[in-house]
Amino acid sequence: MTEANTDALAKMLANATPGPWVSTGRYIGVSKHMSFIGECRDKNGNWSNYVPACQNAPLIALAPALAAEVITLRAEVARLTAINDELKSDIEGLYQDLAGESI
Repeated sequence: MTEANTDALAKMLANATPGPWVSTGRYIGVSKHMSFIGECRDKNGNWSNYVPACQNAPLIALAPALAAEVITLRAEVARLTAINDELKSDIEGLYQDLAGESI
């Protein structure tokens, strides 16, 4: 994803059903009254307790938390990249200072 997509991700997260999201069997919802967000179906689109569908539900329930973590980590990468760029510039300046001095 690009930075623009990070903004879109943040907007989707802000507009999503408030969480935390949870799963029970093939159902995805919020813990208070298990409000319905979604239900996973089998590979043919049938309602069932098909094992992969029941395994998909917990992963889908993690989506808001994972999206928030992606946004946080991207911000941290940007912060650390800026620090790294500043340090590289400082080091290059030191090398230039040393190269200009006579020993």
